[in-house]
Amino acid sequence: QQQQQQQQRRHCHGCRLRRSLVLLSPLLVLVLFLLSTHAMGQPLAQPPAPSAPPPPPPEPLLPAREGYDLLAGLRECDTRAQRAALEFFYIRFGGQFWVRRERWPELPMVPDNFSDESARNQFAEAQVMGRIMEPLSSGMCVRRMTALEDRDEVVIEWNGNASATDADAPPFSGSFWEVVPDYCCWFGIECCALNVTCSTPRTGCGTCIVGSIKAVTLPFNNVTGNFGSLDSGLDSPAQLSLFSAWACTLSELFLQSNKLYGTLPSSLASMKSLQSMSLFSNSLTGVVPHQLSGLSRLQELDISKNWLSGNFPTICHQEEPSTLEYLDVSSNRFEGEINFVFCENLGFVSLQGNRFTGISHNTSFEDANGYGGMRQLRTLNVAHNGLSNFKIDELPQGSFRFLKALDLGHTQIDADFGRVFRTLSYLTKFSLQGNLLPGTLPSDFFASFGQLRQLDLSGNLFQGPIPSTDIRTDLEYLDLSTNLLTGTIPDTLVSNLLSNSTSGLYLASNLLSCCGRGYLTYVDGSFGTDTEGGASDYGALVQPAQAHPRGNKALYEAFDWSAPRLPPSLKLSSQFRYAVTITTEDTEAHMMCPYLLPAKAVDNVEGLLLDWTLDPSYYLYDKCECQSGYRMKNLSTAQRVLFECEPAPASPEPDDWKWVVTALACLVAVMLLVGVLLVRHGWRPAGVQYLINRRKRRRKAPGPGDAAAIVVTDIEGFSDLMKADPDTTTKALLLHNDILLQAKHDCFGYVIEQEGDSFSIMFHEPEDSVRFTLLAQERLASAPWPKALAPPPTPGGPLP
Repeated sequence: QQQQQQQQRRHCHGCRLRRSLVLLSPLLVLVLFLLSTHAMGQPLAQPPAPSAPPPPPPEPLLPAREGYDLLAGLRECDTRAQRAALEFFYIRFGGQFWVRRERWPELPMVPDNFSDESARNQFAEAQVMGRIMEPLSSGMCVRRMTALEDRDEVVIEWNGNASATDADAPPFSGSFWEVVPDYCCWFGIECCALNVTCSTPRTGCGTCIVGSIKAVTLPFNNVTGNFGSLDSGLDSPAQLSLFSAWACTLSELFLQSNKLYGTLPSSLASMKSLQSMSLFSNSLTGVVPHQLSGLSRLQELDISKNWLSGNFPTICHQEEPSTLEYLDVSSNRFEGEINFVFCENLGFVSLQGNRFTGISHNTSFEDANGYGGMRQLRTLNVAHNGLSNFKIDELPQGSFRFLKALDLGHTQIDADFGRVFRTLSYLTKFSLQGNLLPGTLPSDFFASFGQLRQLDLSGNLFQGPIPSTDIRTDLEYLDLSTNLLTGTIPDTLVSNLLSNSTSGLYLASNLLSCCGRGYLTYVDGSFGTDTEGGASDYGALVQPAQAHPRGNKALYEAFDWSAPRLPPSLKLSSQFRYAVTITTEDTEAHMMCPYLLPAKAVDNVEGLLLDWTLDPSYYLYDKCECQSGYRMKNLSTAQRVLFECEPAPASPEPDDWKWVVTALACLVAVMLLVGVLLVRHGWRPAGVQYLINRRKRRRKAPGPGDAAAIVVTDIEGFSDLMKADPDTTTKALLLHNDILLQAKHDCFGYVIEQEGDSFSIMFHEPEDSVRFTLLAQERLASAPWPKALAPPPTPGGPLP
């Protein structure tokens, strides 16, 4: 008893202690809260007297304007400044609407009512300054080095298991690992994984610190904003940090195929380590800032497919060696002369689709062998410009000496391409298309090719035959379409091209003919003996003209219809395609003509068909057909072979007797339908009775209070029959039950009771009950009952 009393007293003491703690807990929480607020310098009491100085606010809660001073104090390439620049870029250029933004922080967007660019920049800066002191590591972006057999592999990757406190227990195997700034794992951001120091100016590598930004790659990502606004408000230290924070380490900036507009910011010139910059396919306008020439380590520059205009600045200077290797400024609105003489390492230049009038060249750097300063240039595309002042065939021997690909298409240039081939002896691809150059192809035309493999002279006014001698076997591509060439196609040209499986020959829209004899040359504005007046039109067109002549109306003195249609190395396939021709009169529209095929090739093999182009008039429209709904029309004369496809006559309207037959068929169908409905079933039409029966079959059994007719059935002498022959009687009973149940179904009845050989069946209508009894009796009388069930015959009576 004493022990029990002691235990009760201890239990009561514990209960009282717990109750006391519960009562005192609010007071303890209040005391702890007051202590914590006092420690943070934010007392809940009244503020001190004005004489007492207020405590300074903590660093993480700096106002935006003081944050500028903090960021300005950070040195270039500081990791905090680099992340702040990235966050500013994200806010300023619509980061929330980017196609991909994995692991970028969720930051507010610039309000739409901020139309002033400076105000939009200030809003983005204020958001960034509030985060400047946040931790740089999320504990999930790590640098890992794995020892391999012949080298060490160092990568920066995202790992959800890594933590800054796990230095003693790495989350994966490897030689070592460490946490790096979180932005190194943001989508499109690449950081330095190794410490690299530039050894020579040619490499342009700069100094790369582990964790600093090396590349920003966000193409096709819906990056949207005014790119030129980055130059507004440059008196702000925060603004200066956007590119200067990346200046010492960023080597690649890829923002192509986005929605950037405005001008190119001159502050791009602060990124002295930049090696590759691609801004093509945006909507940039204005002039290119001359400050870009200060990017001494730049190797690749692509600003094509924008709306940039004005004179393109000189980006290479004699005083400082240039590292530029790739320059693409195509599809803009630049004008004047472009000067890249001192870009001694340039290998690719595309000026296509501008308004340049010339290319500056300088021979003062030629050595004793005549090699100029452009010895690295391999590809030059100046198509679709107005280079009327540029004489490429008058260039000194050393200028562009090692060019391999040159495109002068649609440049209004006047060039002696024979001298071009001799001057540019390493040329393998050359285009002069669309320049309306007159003259003939010299007999040694193919012999002067040198190393040329692909030649495009389409869209000019070259006349006369195609040369047939000295054709190189390594020729791959020849386009002479849309000229005024006459005569036949040399088989030596065809056979040499066929020796190359990827060759192409394009001769459409010329005056060539397999069988024409004595081409009617242009003399004094007429073609001599053409009786239909078409020749006089031709005479005006052959002169240097604004439009190209119609190449489908070749005029000859006569035609030899027995001559072969194609060179011996070619034949017509049995497979067709639309006639390929380039004419001002679309006479061969809707015409299907055969493919060309090597003479020794097997027909009906699609891979062997030649995609070469040739006017069907050359082979006199042999095997050509018109597509469905058109028919061939012959427009030929004694001096010209010409066919066209015209619409075929419309099919005649259907005769009146067809309408009569249609009406009779409809009448017969209606009569059949009426006859089916009027066939009588008893005293009702069959169709009406069918609908009545469907309604009866869907009804439920009669309920209490409903009118009903009941039929009760029974087998006379059933008990005696069961005693006499149980097996036979059982079989007869099953047959009897099946007959009654089927008759019940046909007469819409419901079984309400069944006991042995007796049925009680209910009907909604008395007529159905009577019809059931008659139908049951008829079927019972004709049922195949077992013979053993028949009663023995009575003496003198009828047989059973």
